[in-house]
Amino acid sequence: MTPLRSGLLVVLTLVVAAAFAQDQQAAWIGLTPETAYRERGAPAEIYPLAVDDKRWQVVHFYGDHSYLFWSSNRVWQVRLDKLWAGTLKGVAMGAPRADVEAAFGDPVAKGDTWTVWELPYQTFPRRVRLVFVDGVLSDAYLYRSDF
Repeated sequence: MTPLRSGLLVVLTLVVAAAFAQDQQAAWIGLTPETAYRERGAPAEIYPLAVDDKRWQVVHFYGDHSYLFWSSNRVWQVRLDKLWAGTLKGVAMGAPRADVEAAFGDPVAKGDTWTVWELPYQTFPRRVRLVFVDGVLSDAYLYRSDF
């Protein structure tokens, strides 16, 4: 293989890997317990979260500061907290709101401390809600929007 072809192969591999990594968290939505354990491993913590006075949901917390929220044996929501070290569409936690909104494009809804965008359809509709504290990205919630 020529050095040029070898270099192009490396660049193509990095581009594909980066594209996969950016949508990896959204792909966790809909996982079953078996698939989640196979792909993510065992969570660092499992705890109940009150939905209201009579309903609870199970949450798995992982050491990378991601959370899987469960309903009917499927992940319906993923949370990435302010200590999560990855990126979404090239922006990291702590990024200024203006930079985040420029990277994500036109939102479907916006409030004083949050913005919501549609994600590509994957058997069900999905959205991402980004939360801003003091004007910087603090939390990301990726979820099924038909729940």
